[in-house]
Amino acid sequence: MSTTPPPPPPQPDDRDQETEQHDGEHTATPPEQQPYESQPQHGEGQQQYGTPPHEAQQQYGEGQQQYGEGQQQYGTQQPQFAPAQAARPLGDSEERTWAIFSHLSAPIAFLLSAGSLNFLGPLIIWAIFKDRSQLVRTASAGSFNFNVTIWIINAVAGLIAVLTLGLGLLLAIPVWITTFVVAAVLHIMAAIKASNGEAYTYPLQIPILK
Repeated sequence: MSTTPPPPPPQPDDRDQETEQHDGEHTATPPEQQPYESQPQHGEGQQQYGTPPHEAQQQYGEGQQQYGEGQQQYGTQQPQFAPAQAARPLGDSEERTWAIFSHLSAPIAFLLSAGSLNFLGPLIIWAIFKDRSQLVRTASAGSFNFNVTIWIINAVAGLIAVLTLGLGLLLAIPVWITTFVVAAVLHIMAAIKASNGEAYTYPLQIPILK
């Protein structure tokens, strides 16, 4: 009796192997497609490591506000200046000297300016010493006011001479001589009184300076 050998086991088909390989690849989950929960919480780590964004902005805003208040307080500070010192009053000798010069400066200016600026000398002295001596202020103001009157009289006489084509010089020249002599005499009298520390009152004053 002959023995029949068993049939060989079935060989797997190549197509079945490829199918199994593809199934295995599909069943294995790639690392990059793993669930979100398994990945590290990168954002939370940054938030825990540093200051939260809203708190950082709030602190930055408070810093700007404090810096602005500091600038405002700095800007509101007013500079403090030392009070101006009062002008030193003149001594007795200085007071008399400048009072005499207040009276005599008018005829000197009259001669130097040909009668056009006889009031300039007393005006300068008044502006410089009006707050330092009452005697000098009274003398220079009176001399200025009187010489303004003399200047107006001389100017009117000169205008008449021009309008009359020189015929008015017959009137202007005597007026100019008279005003000069009268002013010179009055200024000398005023200077003598100033040397004694006394004030002098001029006639025909136009009250401009006081």
